[in-house]
Amino acid sequence: MPKINECLIDVDLANAIREVADALKLKVPAGKLGFRCPNPKCRRPVKPMVAGGKQRPHFEHLKRNPNCDLQELSFARKPRFRDRRSGLESPKLIAN
Repeated sequence: MPKINECLIDVDLANAIREVADALKLKVPAGKLGFRCPNPKCRRPVKPMVAGGKQRPHFEHLKRNPNCDLQELSFARKPRFRDRRSGLESPKLIAN
C-alpha cells in the first residue's frame, strides 16, 4: 500500500504547530518546520505568519524566490483553496 508523504494543511494549524514547537523549545533544524510552498515549480520552505495589522494569517517563503508564481501573491489576500465540506476558503500549504 502506498504511503502518504505530504498533506495540505491550513495556515492556522501551521501556526499552532509553530507555537507548540516554540513553547516546548523544540530544536528545529535551521528553524524549518517542514512546510513547503504548494507550487510544484517551487516547493521551497515557507513559514506560517500570524495575523497582525491588516494582514490575515499567511505563509511566506523563507528565502525570496522570484521564479515562484505565489511569491508576490499573499495567501491571506487571495485564498487559493476551498474546503469542499465547509465551503470556506483558507490558505493552505504542503507539509512534509
